[in-house]
Amino acid sequence: MTRRMLAPVLLFIAATALGQSTVVVERIDIQSMRSPHDILIAEMRLPKRPSYTIEEIEQAVYRLRRLPFVADATYSLEPGSAPDARVLRVNVIDETPVHIIFDVQAVAQRGGYVSTLTQVGWRFFPTRNAVAELNSGGAGHFAGGGSGTPHLGDLSAQYTAYNLFGTSAYAGIGVSSRYGSENRLVSPVLLLGVPLTQSQTIRGSYTRTGDKTDSDAIATLQWLMEKTDDPYLARQGFSIAAGPQWEKTRFVADFNQGKLHVDDTVNNHGFVVRGEKYWPFADHGAYWGRGNATYFNESSTNNGIKGIPLHLQLGDVLGGAAWNFDRWRTTGEWFQRVRVELGGGYHRERMSQGAYVKDRSGAEVFVSVALRTRVGLFRLALSRTNSKR
Repeated sequence: MTRRMLAPVLLFIAATALGQSTVVVERIDIQSMRSPHDILIAEMRLPKRPSYTIEEIEQAVYRLRRLPFVADATYSLEPGSAPDARVLRVNVIDETPVHIIFDVQAVAQRGGYVSTLTQVGWRFFPTRNAVAELNSGGAGHFAGGGSGTPHLGDLSAQYTAYNLFGTSAYAGIGVSSRYGSENRLVSPVLLLGVPLTQSQTIRGSYTRTGDKTDSDAIATLQWLMEKTDDPYLARQGFSIAAGPQWEKTRFVADFNQGKLHVDDTVNNHGFVVRGEKYWPFADHGAYWGRGNATYFNESSTNNGIKGIPLHLQLGDVLGGAAWNFDRWRTTGEWFQRVRVELGGGYHRERMSQGAYVKDRSGAEVFVSVALRTRVGLFRLALSRTNSKR
């Protein structure tokens, strides 16, 4: 009986010791067709010393997989010039210059909706430490009954510099505009990432979409702890993102031949936190748990008249299983991975405005299918909430 009880403990100690054992790395060889070596080295965030733990090496490779222009990255340790030295060989699968994102999430409930994110763009590297992008697309929101606000006509250009000041910091600047609108509005795009450790980052961003009559601006400041092994097809590790968020929406219109003028402004400020954890099983499976919570205070004005403050609480606690189909996870042109997820849990959605309270919380089921290729990401997700109202 004592031996049976000690076996799991000894196995855990052995696995921990393996992760903390050090490897002397005499050099790092990175094989990449497009991504600049300087960006990849900076993003790996390896300490400047001759030896690393296995965990540090794995986290460095996981960071490469999270770069927007990298489809996959793997590594191997090969014999070096000395008996105890190794060569860290990293193989990077780059995305193609033309990249696509097609992400659809449907929520089936009373007053359900569909959220979409579509993007087609061209990406190139003007210097050894920077990437430039030209993108067309945007986010869309479609409510039940056929109403919706499709934002699919945004054109943006962005320049992101990595390895700032010889560190792993990065910053991006750009512009975006809804080119098909008669009331075109040129909006800034801002991004800043400051590394704290190999896995922790402070990131801030600002984006604005829309035109002069209908616009939506979002500013975020987040603390990130990123230890998952892949941004879309994770099987192990965990990640946390937490921080404040500010949003401003403005709508201006004239109805009935100018007899009715509408000028609405809505300001939201609140806090958002998200977390996820993965446990691998078999060769391609993973159990997962996810949680997120959002609390917003909303103030509004209609033609200069203040509205009643609104408080919004959103959140999910989900768990489930996933399976990756990696038969075509090769280093060639036909690289592709497929992931299927099933899960369930609880959805929280509560809105209060004065004496009025609307609660659509309840049990939730979730299913999604994702395809990852060198061209980009294609994902379809469906969730259903059995709310009381």
